[in-house]
Amino acid sequence: MEKNRFDDFEHDENPEEKNIPEEKNEFENKVEPVVKNQFDDFNSNSNNNSNTGNRNMPPIGGGMETLPNSIGILVMGILSIVLCWCYGIPGIALGIISLVMSKKAFELYESSPGKYTEASFKNVKTGKILAFVGLGVSALYIIYVIAMFVIAGSGGFGNSFGSYY
Repeated sequence: MEKNRFDDFEHDENPEEKNIPEEKNEFENKVEPVVKNQFDDFNSNSNNNSNTGNRNMPPIGGGMETLPNSIGILVMGILSIVLCWCYGIPGIALGIISLVMSKKAFELYESSPGKYTEASFKNVKTGKILAFVGLGVSALYIIYVIAMFVIAGSGGFGNSFGSYY
């Protein structure tokens, strides 16, 4: 049987041309697999990503949408607390509007939670809580203002500027 030149690798005359793996120190063996696994998903993405302009980067926000009016709900919840001192009426109005909008946003999120970002859902939850607080404080302030008009109108405070004779 005749041997060809690829049958016997042990007798290769030039050992420097052999493809011998280099020895790695202990640190390289531990770090290299973590680095490779960490970026494998990003580098395998061959689709053109219009969000970042770089096809090797993941999409911004994971391709998820924000809940409609999530920032508006949060702002109106904050304003319902801030404006409750204007005789309570703006605080109650903004609180009710914020609660109605947050109910619609909760229904949207429950129908497809994977479609919307967690941050926008947290904004809606926070806005709803602030709207309840604003409604409560505004209602208490309206009750206080009405009580002051009733007491002052009935002469409950007496004549504080009258004479002492």
